[in-house]
Amino acid sequence: MLKAAAAVAALLAVLCCISSMRVAAAAAAMPAQQSPDPCGCLNTYRPVCGGGTRFINSCKAECAGFAAAEPIGPDNCNATDSSRNDDDWPDFPDICTCGGIYAPVCAGRNFTRYFANACEARCAGFSVSKAVGRSGTCPPSRP
Repeated sequence: MLKAAAAVAALLAVLCCISSMRVAAAAAAMPAQQSPDPCGCLNTYRPVCGGGTRFINSCKAECAGFAAAEPIGPDNCNATDSSRNDDDWPDFPDICTCGGIYAPVCAGRNFTRYFANACEARCAGFSVSKAVGRSGTCPPSRP
């Protein structure tokens, strides 16, 4: 009986090792996931204006290519955003809460840019042009 218990314990140890090796191999073979926000910006609400577009904070503005974003109050950006659809925005002015959903898209304004999801693209004042794969690449902008 003791030999049978030792044999079962040895077999379980071998199976455990094989299972661990398979998990490690599978993890190594998986492509690295990209961050849901390509710039690593938080959704902290400190609104700024960049190029006439409202952004939730300066990090999001800089991520969209605006280096000198100005702090703003709720209604003084003078933004004209033709892609803004009131159904896509919450009732409180200028707040975008897009969540952490990773469904990458390409979006354009004067140039094409990658966003983690369509909500973040619209929040940054871009018009969504197409969904992209996990590569996170968009076709080059046309001059």
